[in-house]
Amino acid sequence: MSSDGSPGSKSRMLIGACSRCMLYCMVSVKEFPTCVNCKQPYLVDLFHSAAATAEKRGQCK
Repeated sequence: MSSDGSPGSKSRMLIGACSRCMLYCMVSVKEFPTCVNCKQPYLVDLFHSAAATAEKRGQCK
């Protein structure tokens, strides 16, 4: 289900960790980086930030 409530449309989702309330949550790209629990912009994208760090260190090909 998308953020507009229509069940047929697809939206890319991200998994993030809130550095403020220490909660893992799944949010749409439009809502990122807002935490669903504390409503503050403290989410860290777990998968994309790890990949970017690995690329900077030369670990990914």
